[in-house]
Amino acid sequence: HPWARAPGPFPALRHIRKHWCPFRLPNCELAHYVIPAAADTAFDPGEPGGLSRANQAAAQHMHEGMRQTMNFSEIITFGSAPGFEAIPTYEGSIGWLATSIGLLAALSLLPTMERVAASRTIEARQSWVLAGAASMAIGVCAMLYSAMFGMTMPIPAQLDIPGVVLAPLPGILTFVFMIHLVGVQAVRWWRLHLAAGLCSLGLSGMHYAVLLSLGLDATIVISTGTLFIPLLIGYAGTMAGLYAYFGLAGTRTNSLLRKLLGSVLITYSTIGNHFSAMGQTQFYTRQPLGDYIAVMHPDVLPVV
Repeated sequence: HPWARAPGPFPALRHIRKHWCPFRLPNCELAHYVIPAAADTAFDPGEPGGLSRANQAAAQHMHEGMRQTMNFSEIITFGSAPGFEAIPTYEGSIGWLATSIGLLAALSLLPTMERVAASRTIEARQSWVLAGAASMAIGVCAMLYSAMFGMTMPIPAQLDIPGVVLAPLPGILTFVFMIHLVGVQAVRWWRLHLAAGLCSLGLSGMHYAVLLSLGLDATIVISTGTLFIPLLIGYAGTMAGLYAYFGLAGTRTNSLLRKLLGSVLITYSTIGNHFSAMGQTQFYTRQPLGDYIAVMHPDVLPVV
């Protein structure tokens, strides 16, 4: 950056550029650069402790800005990571709340597909598609965040509000294409399979977006050997739910029963996708482990 070559207080930025590297190959682990608490001395590029107070403040501010803008890429890695493993614990009773919220989200999705198929204008069709995708994605994210209320870890966490706002985005994008596929008068089998695959991708994308927005002071390590298991669970459950809703149409099965059965199956595919993905995830931190604390503060529950 041109600032790194500018005179005045900005040589501190050149110092950060020299010593602070976001990725260290081959494991893409983050190399945190800690600004030392040095005395009010002149700046010396060769001395890590030779920062004046003004340059310390500028460097610390820049360092914090970099940390905030790199939350998405800095904590996911494959294979292994250095540090202490922080093993999470779960409170099982919160699962009923998460399941209930997920069921409401699925119940809002299936009837929307009928309205899309019955739309007579492009504007009406697009409005129903966007409404269904947004309601399903926001509902799934609410389910995921409510499930996090039962999770405790021995590391600090700070909820990233912009990350929370952006967490439904992967689901909205995939659900838009999913609803377009099945929101037709005659749904063919290949449409159901493709829609189930898109739904599974959206569920996994929202899961990791929610996990990243928690602001955990840890490296998230994903097991490559079981990477596709959550995707398969999400696909199989969603496919079963879509078949219960569309495949049983025209039979003597009650319409309300089809909606309820399809919504329940899609809900459990969402739950299975989330917890299977959590089961293959490990958390490593460079900081000493502390007491187990809740990842999500209870005061946030009404907002979710």
